[in-house]
Amino acid sequence: MRGTIKKAALVASVAAVVAILWLQTASSQVVQSLTLNFPASAPDAFTDGGRPGPSAGDLLYFRGPITDADGAKIGHMIAEAQIMDGKHQPIVQIAATITLETGSLAGLGELHFTDGEQGTFAIVGGTGDFVGAAGSGTSTVDPESGNVALEITLI
Repeated sequence: MRGTIKKAALVASVAAVVAILWLQTASSQVVQSLTLNFPASAPDAFTDGGRPGPSAGDLLYFRGPITDADGAKIGHMIAEAQIMDGKHQPIVQIAATITLETGSLAGLGELHFTDGEQGTFAIVGGTGDFVGAAGSGTSTVDPESGNVALEITLI
């Protein structure tokens, strides 16, 4: 019976240490939110790589300013998008670099070009103040202005 009690105490001690380490790690993560706008959302170049018209295999290239909520330029974005399904609701795989004054962010994701909500993307790295960046974002297009609102959360 003593062996069972010692094992239970050891398991409880290890569990307590793991819980404390997990809580310290979770509380030490700094969350940063960025709200950005990409007003020049029309593609700069288009390669019709699939069937004529929007179809799988087509490539779109974007570049333009990134602005804050007041419309002041704070950086720029370069992105490449490949249409994966163009039949009913275009689904696009995108790779983008957002360059701001203090560094850049790299994003990858899947976008859906329907009804404003375009999709989500992962932040997979960065430079400058964003070295080691990780997180996620959403993009929403305003159908009237063409502006793309980017909401990014870094952890």
